[in-house]
Amino acid sequence: MFGVIAPQGVRTTVSLVLAGYGIARQNCFRCHNMGHEVGQKAGVPWGVLSALATASPEYFGAYVRDPQAKDPHAQMPGNPGYDETTLNALTAYFQTFSSPDKP
Repeated sequence: MFGVIAPQGVRTTVSLVLAGYGIARQNCFRCHNMGHEVGQKAGVPWGVLSALATASPEYFGAYVRDPQAKDPHAQMPGNPGYDETTLNALTAYFQTFSSPDKP
């Protein structure tokens, strides 16, 4: 089941990406979906998360930490305990889906 969200491209073995994959498996995949797999609660699918992490890493991290600060209607619970290393890991992981061949 987790194969659909495994990191893609040449950075699949980078420790930061693997850490982000672990966080995403445990926390993000419950609500966000990759195609028809798992989470159906969130209206934002994996591909959109990837595009956001790639286009605006700072916004992505801020949203993950405090969604309601960016969108008062967001239903996602915040992750105020996520430090910069955790947010960087998630960002690096999600970026592999938008730019899988970049080192």
